[in-house]
Amino acid sequence: MRVFHNAIAYFNSMSNSLKAVVIVVGVVVAILAREAIYTIAIVAFLVGIVGLIVQAVRRGPVKQWGVATAGALVLAIVFGSISGGSPAPTE
Repeated sequence: MRVFHNAIAYFNSMSNSLKAVVIVVGVVVAILAREAIYTIAIVAFLVGIVGLIVQAVRRGPVKQWGVATAGALVLAIVFGSISGGSPAPTE
C-alpha cells in the first residue's frame, strides 16, 4: 500500500502538462493492450466472486472484495466493448 501512496504523491507533484502526457500515454497503452486487459479483468472478476463467497461463508468483511470485484467488472465491460467491435460485414 505504501508503494501506491508514493506513486500518488509523485504523480501529484508533477506539473499539469506532464500529468496530461502521462494520462494520454496510459490511455494509449491501455487501448493497445485492450485484449490483455480484458482477459485480466475477467480473471480478476472471477477471483473477486470467489473471494466474496469465501468471505461471506466465513462471515468476514466483504466490502473490499466487493469494491475490487465491481472495479474488475467495470474494466471488463469497458475493455470488452472496446475490443469486441463487430467485424466488417462480408458478402
